[in-house]
Order: sequence, then structure tokens, then C-alpha cells
Amino acid sequence: MKIALLIPVYNAESFLRDCLDSALAAGARVAAGGDGFEIHCRDDGSSDGSLAILRDYAAVHPEVTFVSQANAGVSVTRNRLMDDLADDIDALAFLDSDDTVKPEMYAKLVEAMKRTGADIAECEWDGEETLVTDKSLYVLKRTSPGRWINVINKLYTRNVVGSIRFRAGLAFEEDLFFNFEVHQRMERKVIVPGRFYYYRPNPNSATSTLNQRKYFASTTLRIRLSCKEYLLTGRIPENLEAEYRAELAKDAYRMCIRKNLKKNRDAALRKELFVAAGRFFAELGRDFDFKPVGLNSIQRAIYMACLSGRYHLATMLAVLT
Repeated sequence: MKIALLIPVYNAESFLRDCLDSALAAGARVAAGGDGFEIHCRDDGSSDGSLAILRDYAAVHPEVTFVSQANAGVSVTRNRLMDDLADDIDALAFLDSDDTVKPEMYAKLVEAMKRTGADIAECEWDGEETLVTDKSLYVLKRTSPGRWINVINKLYTRNVVGSIRFRAGLAFEEDLFFNFEVHQRMERKVIVPGRFYYYRPNPNSATSTLNQRKYFASTTLRIRLSCKEYLLTGRIPENLEAEYRAELAKDAYRMCIRKNLKKNRDAALRKELFVAAGRFFAELGRDFDFKPVGLNSIQRAIYMACLSGRYHLATMLAVLT
């Protein structure tokens, strides 16, 4: 089996060497087991020294390749990395340029995937090895907002990914729709016990530097897509629809109201986004019969105040949350 590790890079100068060193160590373990391992990086218009680091590593390590592009966001960057893969790649994995992995991570995922014939191998699990085939229930439980699936703890076969790509326009939580689609195509997934992935917060990352408007736009787009593509198409099992709607309502409240009213220090922008949230909730109610189910009484009152444009009432109630 030959696998490709795909690393989108953006302003990760302080982290990138550690990331690449860990990837190379993990690749050596895979190669020792007789499987192929390549590391493909794509710099997304970094303004720091990330590109110079990539040049240095590619010059010394033949398994490392890189491409540079104008800034396009992580979804487009990951998509281009997948589009550029050679035909002999059997499986792929994603690693963020801020993070590191244990040396044994990909070797364990490869071994489990080959042994079980799984389409997806996943780690970051403290239990026993588990083989998942009930994809409808499993996918719902992991893709409901607040429990969305990461791509960085998985190895995917090339076949199960196929032509599925990340949604451009989502500034964060872009994993959600990609994984929903991929999991719908799988026959089985093996979950490997052990925690091998180390997430490291990067204050210069695209997610960390999101402004309030982009955050709001990405959240509302994601919730609209969830309603349109899953609730309206019957892809959420009927017996789980109520739970999914409650999860979406909580997410809409948390991202569109609480984050704005509690954390936005720009008074004018806070009012602007409050009004936009009211319009958004009205559209959800009209188009998807969307209601503030699953919220507590104060949250529901704030939600309704937003719908009716009562800004001062909402801000006073937000203090209590």
C-alpha cells in the first residue's frame, strides 16, 4: 500500500519543522513495514518563512514535495493536494502544519486497514479496536454540530474518497461535509485504540485570525447546507431527526448569537450581526421549519428576541448565559 500525507501550510513557521519531522518519522515506520509513504505540502500564500522551510526539507528529503499558491483557504488547498495525487497512491491522510503525530500513527492505521479491509482507519480512541458498519447512525452522532468529525485522525482509501472534495467558502469545520459524504460511501471503518495526534493552537492560523463577519458567514453557510442537504433530502434517519434539529439549533444559537453578543467588543458590528442573525433565523424557519428546539429558556428567549429585532433585550439576557 502506498499512502500520501497531505499537509496544507499557512503561516506555520514556528510549528512547521516539528510537523515535518514528526511526519518523516511516521513515514519511516510505514516504510519499515514495506509500504510506501509520501509527504505532499501546499503553501497557501504564507506571509512568514513557511515556504523557505518547505524548500529546505524538500531539498534534503526526497519523500517531501511542495507547491506554492496564492491564498485560497484550507478547503481549496486540500482539494488541490488531492487533485494532484499520482495514480499509484492507494490511501491518503491529512496533517495540519501546526500539529505533530507520534511515529507509530500511520503504521498502525495502515496495518489495521489492510488487516480488516476497512475503507477508513481512525485513531484518537481510548477503547478497544472497533469495526463500524452502521454508517447512518455513526455518521449522525459524529457529524452533528459540536461532535463533527475531524479529518486529521484518519487514513482514507483512495476509492472511498473518490471525487468527494471539501466545500469552498467554509472558513472552519470544513471537515463536516467531507466526512459525511465519505462515510456514506464506506463499507466499514476500523477505529484503532490510542492517541497519536497532537493538536497545537496557532495564533497565526487562518481559523485563529478569523474576523467576526467571516466567522458568521461560514457558520450560517454551514447550517444552511446542513438543513438543505440532510434534513430536506431524508439523509438523516427519521428516528434521529429531532436530535439533529436540536443540535443544529444549539449550534446556530452558540455561533450566531452567543459568540457575537458575549465576545464581540465592536458595538456597531455586534448590532450589525445581530440584525443579520435575525434575518438568518427567519429564513431557516421559512425554508426548513427551523425552531429553537433544544435550547434552555434563556437561550430560547434570546433567540426569539433576535427574530423580532429586540437588540437591547437580547444583550441584557445574554449576560445571564
